[in-house]
Amino acid sequence: MRHLAHTLCFFLLTATCSWAQSGTSVETVRTEDGSAMRVSGRASGMYEGSASEQAMAYYRQGVREHQRGDLAAAMRSYNKALKEDPKFIEAYDNLGQVYRQAGQYDDAIKCYNKSLKLYPEGEMARMNLAVVHSIKGDLASAKKDYQALVKYHPESAEGYFGLANVQMQQKQFDEALVNAEKALAIYQRTDDPHLPDGYHMVGLIHYYAGRTDEARTYLQRARERGAKIHPDVTKAVFSTPAPTTGTTTATGEQSDEATQAVEWFDWLYNTPVGTEPDKRKKVNADLIVWITNTSLVTVEIKEKIVPYMDQAECLVIYLGAYAKYVLRNTNNVVEANQYATTHVLDFYEKNRDALGPNKGAEKLLKLRKEGKLEAYIKANS
Repeated sequence: MRHLAHTLCFFLLTATCSWAQSGTSVETVRTEDGSAMRVSGRASGMYEGSASEQAMAYYRQGVREHQRGDLAAAMRSYNKALKEDPKFIEAYDNLGQVYRQAGQYDDAIKCYNKSLKLYPEGEMARMNLAVVHSIKGDLASAKKDYQALVKYHPESAEGYFGLANVQMQQKQFDEALVNAEKALAIYQRTDDPHLPDGYHMVGLIHYYAGRTDEARTYLQRARERGAKIHPDVTKAVFSTPAPTTGTTTATGEQSDEATQAVEWFDWLYNTPVGTEPDKRKKVNADLIVWITNTSLVTVEIKEKIVPYMDQAECLVIYLGAYAKYVLRNTNNVVEANQYATTHVLDFYEKNRDALGPNKGAEKLLKLRKEGKLEAYIKANS
């Protein structure tokens, strides 16, 4: 499959400023290799501002100049504000954006780093620093920026989305899919207006990974919600007829049934244990009943692969992930076990405090840390 990384407009949902205004700002920027990248983000209010009235006056003047597109004047005003108050976080954030828009990327990076030195948890600076690194083609740094963002802000859909985007460009499709699904789950849970982009991203990852049928499912959902799909992707995905037999790519009841099962699993995997306990109990039960009765998936549980049978939540995650892999890919037992085990261990690590320690899961985590998990699963599948 032809890779379109340099012709496709990747969508990064990142905040672009810290102006105290409502709505979403959207712009298209060019990376250093010439490819286009849409940067869209929601503005936020100020952190604490400045105790200096003069610094605040220069800052407000800079905001007005920035909003009307006078970048040179905005630079002067924000710099004056910082001269009055060298610890003015918002001024660094906004000056960084002005420098980025002016193509002065190194200056923008300096501003964001100064902001983060003052306030390491700064969400705006983290996101914007990742954008600048992406524009410069420094994906390794952008990846670290997004990882830090989700560390400080575990409910940041934009952080997971941006991380998935970087990993997709690095062809780390399995890792990208995990983070894209996290972003999508948050968009679904919060009824976020960027939900179409969430479906779009998941679909693109499947597309680049060569999973056309899976890509079709998510890109169709994105398209139905108004997302624009690149013409090359549209031609490759939608001009190929979906199979009329099989599992999730079949039409009618089988397709609806499989889609519902995957959505149950995604919700269970992405929702922290302890959140909405009544709903979790119901979804757990629904998924188990479906797996037990469906003719679409057969899961053979082996004790060496699933040594955490006493941990019900992890077991359901294993069953759901296994089913999802078979439904969306092929009935390859080794690959399905690899996929399911990876998801169980990630789920266990995120929810260890709520679940409590489990010897079986800890054993598999140790094997993964030692780089032996893949061989272990292959030998015991």
